[in-house]
Amino acid sequence: MANEKSATKKKTTVKKAAPKAVKANAKPAKTSTKAKPAAKAEVKATKAKVVKQNGGFAVIEIAGTQLKVEEGKKYTINKIDGAKGEKVSAELYKVLMTSDGDSINVGKPYVDGAKVELKVDTQKRDKKVDTRTFKSKARYRRKRAIRPMITRIEVTKIA
Repeated sequence: MANEKSATKKKTTVKKAAPKAVKANAKPAKTSTKAKPAAKAEVKATKAKVVKQNGGFAVIEIAGTQLKVEEGKKYTINKIDGAKGEKVSAELYKVLMTSDGDSINVGKPYVDGAKVELKVDTQKRDKKVDTRTFKSKARYRRKRAIRPMITRIEVTKIA
């Protein structure tokens, strides 16, 4: 009997192999047989290959703001005079800097002889802007809202 007890003790003292460590954020491998559509892969590839063809731009001061503008693009600014389709007069803006991709002309403060041709695209009202006033301990609360007028301009040429 003594031999049997010692044999059982030896069996109980045998350690089991520890399980493999599993990462806390590990996800189980997916085994789906569905193939991804090739069209999505092609779209992603074309987006990555987009390269600027024209590096020319200008920085102008118009309607109280400074804008970096490029040919063919549209920009939203505070309201200026002009109907849809009209050219914006050179008196309403000043050119601060021009670049044609190779050289940069910086004005002191404005570039002499530089021209940017702008055309009014639309005149409309912007989104509503809410303003609130609050005075503590006086039960005074006011809310006002306004839809400011904006002008959308298109840059036709940078010279």
